[in-house]
Amino acid sequence: MKWSISAHNIFRRCQRQYLFSQIMAFPMAKDWLRHEAQILKQLRGLAAWQGAVVHDGISQFLVPQLKASGDVDTAGIIDSTLDMARQQFTFSRQQEYRTPGLTKEAAGI
Repeated sequence: MKWSISAHNIFRRCQRQYLFSQIMAFPMAKDWLRHEAQILKQLRGLAAWQGAVVHDGISQFLVPQLKASGDVDTAGIIDSTLDMARQQFTFSRQQEYRTPGLTKEAAGI
């Protein structure tokens, strides 16, 4: 068993969460229960998802513009980030994550 500080913190906070996220969850599992644990492991609260969208928008759209020319198209960055958020929301709402063999990367999310 591998041990890390993050695993230790999860174990201290909630032993049930540790069991499901660190031991039971496995993305390639054929057992539906282990696969379901992998899906549930990736859940985020609304605030955490919003923060991740903003972070991804900065790294994918703002930073490349700053490196390329230093000029920033604020409206374009906002539109691209909102479009990314809509794609992620649609992916989740339609439960595409339950499609066998489909990864978020392959789906472009």
